Amino acid sequence: MSNNQKFRGPDEFNYFADDKVTIGNNRLSIIDVDHGSQPISSEENRFVIVYNGMIYNFKEIREYLKKQDIKFNTDSDTEVFLKSYIFWKDECYNYFDGMWAACIYDKKENRLTLSRDYLGQKPLYYYAGKNKFCFSSKSDSIFLTGELEKKINKKSLGQFLLYSHIPAPLTIYENINQVKPGEIIKYNLNTNQIEKKIFWDLAKGSDFNQFFKKENNFPDLFKKKINEFTTSDVGFGVLLSGGIDSYLITNEVAKKFEDQISTYTLGFEEKTYDESKYIKKLNKWKNNLFKLTDEEYQNNFFKVIENLDEPIGDCSILPTYSLLKEINKVKKTKVIIGGDGGDENFFGYIIFDAYKIALILKKILPKFFVSFINIFLNYLPSSKKYLSYSFRAKKFFEYLNGSENKLCQLWMSSLSPDEIEQLLNNEIKFDDIINESSLIFKKATNNKMINSQIYFFKYYLSSVLSKVDKASMFNSIEYRSPFLSKSIINFALDLKDNYSFLRKKSFLKQQFNKVLPFSWKTRPKHGFAFPKSKIILNKNVLNKINDNLLLNKEFFYKKLDEYRNNKKDYSQYLWNEITLNFILQKK
Repeated sequence: MSNNQKFRGPDEFNYFADDKVTIGNNRLSIIDVDHGSQPISSEENRFVIVYNGMIYNFKEIREYLKKQDIKFNTDSDTEVFLKSYIFWKDECYNYFDGMWAACIYDKKENRLTLSRDYLGQKPLYYYAGKNKFCFSSKSDSIFLTGELEKKINKKSLGQFLLYSHIPAPLTIYENINQVKPGEIIKYNLNTNQIEKKIFWDLAKGSDFNQFFKKENNFPDLFKKKINEFTTSDVGFGVLLSGGIDSYLITNEVAKKFEDQISTYTLGFEEKTYDESKYIKKLNKWKNNLFKLTDEEYQNNFFKVIENLDEPIGDCSILPTYSLLKEINKVKKTKVIIGGDGGDENFFGYIIFDAYKIALILKKILPKFFVSFINIFLNYLPSSKKYLSYSFRAKKFFEYLNGSENKLCQLWMSSLSPDEIEQLLNNEIKFDDIINESSLIFKKATNNKMINSQIYFFKYYLSSVLSKVDKASMFNSIEYRSPFLSKSIINFALDLKDNYSFLRKKSFLKQQFNKVLPFSWKTRPKHGFAFPKSKIILNKNVLNKINDNLLLNKEFFYKKLDEYRNNKKDYSQYLWNEITLNFILQKK
């Protein structure tokens, strides 16, 4: 078993090898525990598959294939995946509702086919050399081949400073790429040629077919998806925050299992970050509340860093990891259900309203007036509270005079364009970094709010999904998000009145009006965040920084001092730089 990624599948290791190909799998046993071992070969031994993930509608697909006289030897979704490919070829990916990274070896055609799910929930990295092709669920595993040296990609650094993660197809390393969400990559073993194909793109809107029929009743669809997402041969639990999404999921799961479920919540001492008070008032389900000490968070931070292959700027990876670690201690839970995706599908983020307001203000406010407001806001002290009003106001007006096609990116950026270019010694220009994402706002659709939705699906959600996958896999837990079902995404994309100004998730609230407690419908949006200062200003953390590996030593310590003294909130940049520094320290 590969120790580098043993935690991704600690239950079993197997491999297939012939004179051309070696492919292996570390298995986390969820479906058909006894008979779902991988790799799986087809009956005639032409095809071999290794696969990570879960196809939630596999039972429906299997029943269809059975009617086509296709026989099955196991109850696993892996076998359904393989036989779907044999039957439909590349068309099969359009029929899967799930998350996956997969490789299918075709011995007859001498070809490897890699694929990644439509949102990129499961990671898949590859390297294409002169006469070698390597792929893995972890980018740093590829270096175990001895084929490559670790060289940092400068453009990737720019993307990391802008997006706080590195979107596909790039990675932090040169010559190692990610398979894009919704992408197929075919590698010809005879010619060493690569063919790429996108099978699903959000910008094209909803995608209906025989397994994804147009639905009219959302509560019924939601119930159906919850039923599929709770398919498991091992124990599972539900993450319960103070948000609408996790409440609706928990409520539906509880109905299915007659309230015999376990829910898990992480609380924080700092009130602006803590949502547990809302859950305490419910008294509805058996909830497990965890609160960790600063020392535990510090230790967990180093543990996360130890296992990270790519830098992740989403600080919530730490509380997510910490909560899942505690769950593992209490109960052997292999599957966790969470609420990610609801904000993207149903316009739940505050920034959507901010973007709408900005589009209006840009038409009526003179540029000099916006500049004057910025001067005034700069005199306001910074705050380490969660999304403080001063932080929001400063972020909003800082870039209001700029292009509307870059507003969302700049609001989410850890630094200004000039600062990013400065840190990269002007070797990479900001416009080159942001070019692809800004095209979404220019060309995706004629509706600017829909374009902002597509942007958050592609560039913000991908960070969330990477964080969740790594935090859960570090604890050998499979994380599932029903709101990321392709059926639900199709439904949301097909809604004509999904966005309602200053009424976040109005559609969900209307559909489940009788289900949601009044306080949950009316309280402000609160993300799953962590007080970054507990790590950024921690002496044990700062003492471990290698100054020689900082992008710019003087710049870093200047921003650290400004943050410590509440002059300006540089917490996102500082977290990014510290995370990156520790990853670069690895051999």
